[in-house]
Amino acid sequence: MSSLLGAQAGVNGTSALLGGTQGLTSAAQNKSGLGEDSFLKLLITQLQNQDPTQPQDPTQQVAELANFSTLQEITNLNTSLTSLLQVTEITQNAALIGKNVTVTDGNGNTNSGVVSSVTMNNGTANVLINGQMYPATTITSVSANTGTNGN
Repeated sequence: MSSLLGAQAGVNGTSALLGGTQGLTSAAQNKSGLGEDSFLKLLITQLQNQDPTQPQDPTQQVAELANFSTLQEITNLNTSLTSLLQVTEITQNAALIGKNVTVTDGNGNTNSGVVSSVTMNNGTANVLINGQMYPATTITSVSANTGTNGN
């Protein structure tokens, strides 16, 4: 999974070079970077306001269109990587079903039990233990189920 995260970091670094966008995940969620719509509006405005006696260099136009095309493909790639990471995360956590785990909540309280299911909610894997959902990131230990604790 670390190689996927490294690949995503590489994609984010590349997108920063192509148009000043932030990391693709945050740009897609926050719309704070230069997205497809902004890029097209900027290009249209530039073409509308150019001096007819000194038109823009065609080479520069081609370069801008290539950057736009690259931005679209990187956005598509990021969407695919995000989906892949979610599938990987739920698959990894599904291996916990039937295992005895200990989770620690935000107050430092621990709860132990057998994982009976795994769900994804807003991109976060959650495990069901003793009828209560916990984020998978709060798991502090995992052991084989001895049949004495849990559902």
